[in-house]
Amino acid sequence: MLPLLTETGALSWTIEGLKKLMLEDQDKIAKNLLTKLSEYAMGREMNYADSEMIQRLLEASKNNDYQLRDLMVSIIADESFTKR
Repeated sequence: MLPLLTETGALSWTIEGLKKLMLEDQDKIAKNLLTKLSEYAMGREMNYADSEMIQRLLEASKNNDYQLRDLMVSIIADESFTKR
């Protein structure tokens, strides 16, 4: 985030700064969100064996700017989820 210096000399974090930071790290944020959603959906932590699935789902959802709905549907539709 980009801090702003206030009149009193204190740092203030802005929404604009947060938005800019999130747009710069879109891939990392989407990967983390997809991993956490997958862990919740499958009831276990993701491990190295799941990294291929995560990467595949990320690549598929990148075309739609990582929309939350697409991330959730991709997890549910994936064979890793349906064959557990």
